[in-house]
Amino acid sequence: MAMLSFFGANEEARALLAPKLALGFFGFGILSVGVLNALIVHQIERIFFHWRGASQQYLEDRLDWETMAGEDDRLSYRVWPN
Repeated sequence: MAMLSFFGANEEARALLAPKLALGFFGFGILSVGVLNALIVHQIERIFFHWRGASQQYLEDRLDWETMAGEDDRLSYRVWPN
């Protein structure tokens, strides 16, 4: 906000490259954080839906505890979603 106010108040600052780069990097950072948060939410959603289905199978005695825990660990410790 301060950088935009500075650009609006000072006409000479609009011609400088460094403030424009700083504002551009700030915008890129905001965009990157948004994308990474979306990826994290997507991964947690996948883990939750898998856990919900596996726990239902476990309660119906169609899945044993070790298999359910192993699949949960396999999904939880993946670094990048596939």
